[in-house]
Amino acid sequence: TKRKRYLTPTELPKLIEAIDQEPNVYVRALIWLYMLTGARREELLARRWDDVDFDEARLNLSDTKSGEAQFILLSKPAIAIIKAIPKVKENPHIFPGAKKGRRLVNISKPWLRIRKTAGLDDLRLHDLRRTVGSWLSQAGVDLNIDDFDLINRKVPLLADLKPGGRFMATDLFAAGGTTLVAKRLLDAGMLHADELTVTGRTIGDEARQATETAGQQVLRSLSNPIKPTGGMVILKGNLAPEGCVVKVAGHERLTHRGPAKVFDREEDAFTAVQQNEIRAGDVVVIRYEGPQGGPGMREMLGVTGAIVGAGLGESVALLTDGRFSGATHGLMAGHVAPEAAQGGPIAALQNGDMIVFDVAARRLDVELTEKELRSRLRLWKPPVPRYTTGVMAKYARHVSSASEGAVTS
Repeated sequence: TKRKRYLTPTELPKLIEAIDQEPNVYVRALIWLYMLTGARREELLARRWDDVDFDEARLNLSDTKSGEAQFILLSKPAIAIIKAIPKVKENPHIFPGAKKGRRLVNISKPWLRIRKTAGLDDLRLHDLRRTVGSWLSQAGVDLNIDDFDLINRKVPLLADLKPGGRFMATDLFAAGGTTLVAKRLLDAGMLHADELTVTGRTIGDEARQATETAGQQVLRSLSNPIKPTGGMVILKGNLAPEGCVVKVAGHERLTHRGPAKVFDREEDAFTAVQQNEIRAGDVVVIRYEGPQGGPGMREMLGVTGAIVGAGLGESVALLTDGRFSGATHGLMAGHVAPEAAQGGPIAALQNGDMIVFDVAARRLDVELTEKELRSRLRLWKPPVPRYTTGVMAKYARHVSSASEGAVTS
């Protein structure tokens, strides 16, 4: 209406509920910001949000270009909306932003880790190590590779999902969805229940409203997990001083010792599998496919699929400084860091070197002395970059290690 008026106490919950029905998170966020500030979209995006000042009824902000401190006064409905969101009064930085970017919720490190490692089988390695790692790096959140292993040791594997399990994601939705997964973790005392979600409600509130379909078999109970620990582990050793990622969901093999078959690009490894050059017991090594060497860390799903198709899925291991899909089967180590293009130990490997996987001990090693490894690396010379001009060359020059999220700043 043209006449301005404040929301009544009964209208406010209805308004919050209506906005929460918007499926697009970005649109939902902008709606909230419009309501809170009355600012146009271009004005919102031109400023960095600092905090909410309840005493002065205003949003403190900075101009992203000049850094000049500014503020926008809040109406009574805007104040009411902010206060209706739990935890805002106690921590004014959680809505609508933070000093290192326009993020809309408080990012709790333990909560995020548990949410991302919630016992689901098809846990995308590149989502965790590269996408999430780079995002949190930009947000200024302290999260390192060892955190993922720590949480995976505590969180059970509950969802019987493909490719290692029986059911599809749509089956999980029908069983009760990810809200039911959160409820399992809440019941186990593994959630920081007071942390906010994008809906404006806490993760605990979301979990408590879960509805479980009677007789569903997709998501196990806490007393009957598929495995007592998560589906991903972090290995370190003389081949991966900064760590690597191994998916253990979907297979039982936790150790392997075998001779290396070394390839400097994915296509060569794929050809070798097709020409039956890979034998049972081998360890296929694919290097120079990391963030810098690729560049871009492309997915090795073709090779891993070919290995399984050749009947070698349970007798061959693979390691790469690239990445592979959550659909991968067998004992595969990805994100080996430092990568070959940065002179990591994987660059020193030769055909026939004996490589040892020991998942229980969290080790990935080559049976070479430290002296021999150093000697080989002193003789190593970086290969000619695959791109010397353009955006790919620029990316390769600036990208960091996969263990740090492959960020470019």
